Amino acid sequence: MTVVLGIAPDMWISSAALIVDGEIVAACPEERFDRVKMSRAFPINAINFCLVSAGLKITDVDTIAIPWNPGSALTSASSRYLSSPSWRGEYLHAFPGSLLNMMGSPSVEHITQHMDLKQSEITVKYLNHHLCHISSAYFLSGFNESAVLTTDGRGDDETGTWGVANGDEIKIFQSSQWPHSLGLFYSAITQFLGFEPHSDEWKVMALAAYGDRDSKYYKLLNALIKSKDRGLYEIDLSFFTYYFFDRQPRFYANKLSTILGHERKKNEPIEDRHRDIAAALQRIFEETCFRMLDYLVEISGSKNLCFAGGSAMNSVFNGKILKETPFDNIFIPPFPDDSGVSIGAAVLQYQRLSSKPLKTKLRHNYFGPAFLSEDIGSLIKSYGLNAKRIENIEEVAAQKLAEGNLIGWFQGRAEFGQRALGNRSILADPRGKDTQEKLNAAVKFRESFRPFAPSILEEFVEDYFDIEKGQTVDFMERVYPVKRKWYDKIPAVVFVDGSGRLQSVNKNVNPRFHKLIFEFYKLTAIPILVNTSFNLNGEPVVSTPTDAIRTFYSCGLNILFIEDWCIIK
Repeated sequence: MTVVLGIAPDMWISSAALIVDGEIVAACPEERFDRVKMSRAFPINAINFCLVSAGLKITDVDTIAIPWNPGSALTSASSRYLSSPSWRGEYLHAFPGSLLNMMGSPSVEHITQHMDLKQSEITVKYLNHHLCHISSAYFLSGFNESAVLTTDGRGDDETGTWGVANGDEIKIFQSSQWPHSLGLFYSAITQFLGFEPHSDEWKVMALAAYGDRDSKYYKLLNALIKSKDRGLYEIDLSFFTYYFFDRQPRFYANKLSTILGHERKKNEPIEDRHRDIAAALQRIFEETCFRMLDYLVEISGSKNLCFAGGSAMNSVFNGKILKETPFDNIFIPPFPDDSGVSIGAAVLQYQRLSSKPLKTKLRHNYFGPAFLSEDIGSLIKSYGLNAKRIENIEEVAAQKLAEGNLIGWFQGRAEFGQRALGNRSILADPRGKDTQEKLNAAVKFRESFRPFAPSILEEFVEDYFDIEKGQTVDFMERVYPVKRKWYDKIPAVVFVDGSGRLQSVNKNVNPRFHKLIFEFYKLTAIPILVNTSFNLNGEPVVSTPTDAIRTFYSCGLNILFIEDWCIIK
């Protein structure tokens, strides 16, 4: 038996994942346990959950894989951090750092830590961050070969990589180097627009649809990112401070205001200028990524593409890739950002340890906690709630949705990643023109310009969306145009630009969610539901029945379906 535990500590969302003999047994972010949105705490609860799920102890793990290589920092460490350690634990970085300096600071591919305990031993591998991103995509794609691209804020000393994968081998052709970062360029403008960097970039992506992509701000911003050969780029760093990290309160310099006007403060009104800046930013992001892909097409010769890294969360760009490039197939995992590198690290290390290949193409991300209906019933009874256990819960829920109710839908194992895909979801009828307003007023309390996503039966995708033939969108990772004839029929999921960030629901992947939508289709002739994550604004997605019940009674949801239990206020 080969067991690998991936741990992503101190990432933007810390997490843990466990692979046993080529199967992802469990994975979960720490935020689902400590209830701190985007928690960066060491994922002790997530680790324990993974081990308990497999009936294992930490001593049963062959290797712990970390998706960050401290060797990239040790090679350039100042001597004042390396000499005369004041605490013996500092030997772990001071001595290797001093040796690397003495050797002329050679690059460190990875670091292995081996600890012999009295009755056991632990081996820890510190791996290249972007290689872990690639692994989270390629080794789960089902492709035998593929072009691979990552781009994000920063991982080790890189901000992106271009390469080719074939069989078990990944070959990197080139990398974009810190501090030139397309991801942090996007984050800096996100902050300039009054939003939270590393959190609210998708708000800016949505706001962009309301702006003018050809406004004067396009030229002004585009001048700050210079295109170079082979898909590379260079940021005019005089306008930014993101590369100082904690030493600066913001990611941009005062100089940025001289070309864009004064910054928007949080909660200030959004003006046309802000919409145009967002539109310009999104256009520049897309054009820069397309230049990266142009080079990748040239060097790879592959018709397959695996795309990962935080920038692969930009679903608007993702939906344009197949149309605008020669690639025929694309795989973007449901966790392309740093929340998913725990899985990427575990996958990469498993491939190195075992000759057994990973299981077939990833079609779901249901790796989190699940709960027995009997235990849920006991919990409901202890709370003194009025609830019913229902056999045909999909039919009842479909009827309630068709009547205009907002429902909480808690089923099976929790999703891993930032998008709810039918197990920890809030659902609504897409036919209502006021559905978005109702959801925001009752539950989500978020900006009116942000769209809600459609979950659609996989067999109807090409009827409703302008999408490449045969494509599925399993993880809400791509935005596609809605066919115009449906605009008035499903207004709650048609964005201002006529698009939707869809999830195609497969009968074999999620039978209960598929049946629910099918029952709704039988009642309404519409094979679509509004699907948004089951959480209040500022909170993580619910994980346990207690989370779901508390959230249900804290907001304007009408009905909660939790496994085969129905709770009505």
